[in-house]
Amino acid sequence: MFIFVYSLTPNYIIMHFNKEKFQLAWVPFKLVCYFFLYQLLCTYGFQLLFHALNIGGSHATIYASAVALVVSGLLMIAHLLFFRYASFKSEDGSFTSFKTILLCLPLVIASLLASNIIGELLELPNIYEDLFYSLSRNVFGFLSIALIAPIAEEMLFRGGIEGFLLRRKIKPIIAILVSAIIFGVIHANPAQIFFATILGIIFGWMYYRTGSILPSIVGHVLNNTVSVSVMATSPIEDMSKTTAETIGLTATWLLLIACIAIAILSFLYLNKKLPASPFNENENVNMNLNQE
Repeated sequence: MFIFVYSLTPNYIIMHFNKEKFQLAWVPFKLVCYFFLYQLLCTYGFQLLFHALNIGGSHATIYASAVALVVSGLLMIAHLLFFRYASFKSEDGSFTSFKTILLCLPLVIASLLASNIIGELLELPNIYEDLFYSLSRNVFGFLSIALIAPIAEEMLFRGGIEGFLLRRKIKPIIAILVSAIIFGVIHANPAQIFFATILGIIFGWMYYRTGSILPSIVGHVLNNTVSVSVMATSPIEDMSKTTAETIGLTATWLLLIACIAIAILSFLYLNKKLPASPFNENENVNMNLNQE
C-alpha cells in the first residue's frame, strides 16, 4: 500500500519522468560514443602494430587505418546485435521481402543522385577526398567503405538510435530527423554532411515504414560501392570533377529535376503501397535491453 501511494507522489513522478527523458538522450549519445571509441582504439592500435612490425612500409598508416575501419565496424555491429539494439529481422520478427527492397530502390537511387547534384551545386568542400582516394585503392579500405561501414551505420543510426526512439513512442518525424542529423554531422565533412543528412531522412523513413534496416542497408551499400568503385578506377585529378563539368550544366539541371520527380513519385507510391508501420501497430514492443 505504501509503495502504491508513494508512486503517486509528485517526487516519484518527477524522478520517473526525468529518468525517461535522460534515457532518450543518453542511449543515442552512448551508442555514438561507442562508435567513435571503437574507431579510435582500432586506429591507434593497428597503427602502432603496423609501424612496429613495418607492415606496409611507407603506406603503413593508410593500411592500418583501412584495417582499423573494418575491425571497428565489425565490433560495432557485434555490439549492436549482442545488446539487441538492432537486428536484421523486421520489427515484427520476420525478414523483409526481396520485393519490398526492390520497390524502395527507385526512391533510393533518385535521392542519391539528387542529393549529390545539390551538394555539388552548393560547392561544399570535400576535406577527406585524398583519404577516401587512398582507402579505395586498398582492399580493406574498399571493403570498409563499400560494405562494413554501410551495415554498421544503418544498424547504429536506423536500428539503434531511430529504433530506440520509435519504441519509446517518440513521434516518427522527430525520431527520423534526430537519427538523420546525427548521421550527417558525424561525417564531419562539409561535402558529406548535407548528402548524408538527406539520405538519413530517406533511409529513416524506409526503416519506419518497413520496420527493417535491410532496405536502407541495400541503398547505403549501393551508394558506397558505386562511389568507392569510381574512386578506385579513376585518376585522382578526376575526383574533383562535378556532374556539371562532366555532362554540362543544362543536362545536370534536367537530371536533377528528373531525379526529384522520380523520388517524389516513388515516395508517394511506397507511402500508399507499403503496409502500416509496425512501430504504430506494436504497442507492446520488448523494451528490455541487455545491460552494458
